[in-house]
Amino acid sequence: MGKKLIASIFIFGLLFTNVFGGKRGKVSLKGSPKQISVKKPLHKLSQAVPEQEVVSEQEATQAQFGAHRGRIVLSSAGRKVLDKIVARVNGVNILLSDLNQPRIEKGGEFFSIEEVIDNEILFQKAAQRKLIPTKLDLEKYIISWKEASQLMHLSEEEFEKRLRADGLTGKKYRNQLARILAIRNLRQLEVSERVVVTPSEVEDYYAANPEYTDNRYLLKTKIVGSSEKEKDVKWMELDWIDESDLAKKFYFVTSLKEGEISQPLRVEQGKQFIKLVKRENSRLKTLTESWGGAEKKLQEIKMKKFEKGYVSNLRKEASVVYLDKMPMLG
Repeated sequence: MGKKLIASIFIFGLLFTNVFGGKRGKVSLKGSPKQISVKKPLHKLSQAVPEQEVVSEQEATQAQFGAHRGRIVLSSAGRKVLDKIVARVNGVNILLSDLNQPRIEKGGEFFSIEEVIDNEILFQKAAQRKLIPTKLDLEKYIISWKEASQLMHLSEEEFEKRLRADGLTGKKYRNQLARILAIRNLRQLEVSERVVVTPSEVEDYYAANPEYTDNRYLLKTKIVGSSEKEKDVKWMELDWIDESDLAKKFYFVTSLKEGEISQPLRVEQGKQFIKLVKRENSRLKTLTESWGGAEKKLQEIKMKKFEKGYVSNLRKEASVVYLDKMPMLG
């Protein structure tokens, strides 16, 4: 199966960037022996857990949704390293296993250590601003993705099996989604507060980037059965259709004249005829027609520029400590 499932999750995330409209959920990490709340300073999160127990950035998120924490484990035979802390971000541990986990955002590829660190910094900021999705938010997102991907028929066991084929478990999958949604909520909030596109900027963009409508056609069709006469069958009017949306087998309508009827097409029910009622040729879009697209494009441009500086500033403010040279797991 490769990375097909992870890639489809990633694509769905791109298409539906604000599924929950920036809903905010309270965050609590149920630890032992006592509950750990994000209301505490983030750099104290690692200190609040028992000394022998180390929580990675992924496992911390899992704990918010009822998953257990993991530990750094040394085997008894030769003290073989099974996992290792490779860095700390504001006191939160980054484990070697965090670097060896397929990432939804990258279509199943791994994060570099710098990407893991940036991800943790953004997640901590989202937690501070109480932008973590609730369990209900997360399950709604998963259901929406399953419906869009036509996977609602899968049982939890079958779904888990597919995830494992891509190198994930159900817990890791939900953990990653929670972090993605939290960081997405943060970005949307920060962008809405700081990234503004003015009317004059939209007008300037429109003048510099002219857009044209597609050729489009108003068509009628009718299907004549083998026992029917063509004159007895009424035409059925279709909606306007853009040239770019025409199926290859119907592309011939672009050469029809208004009022002209096509040669019959062989179909299962008999013969199909296409009639061109009206044609509208491509033209320059008005400012009003282009406004939404131009505004969105400018927002994207400004967003990328803003995000680059935003993450850079957060890194300057963060405490990032790189630890020993990373060993290989095994």
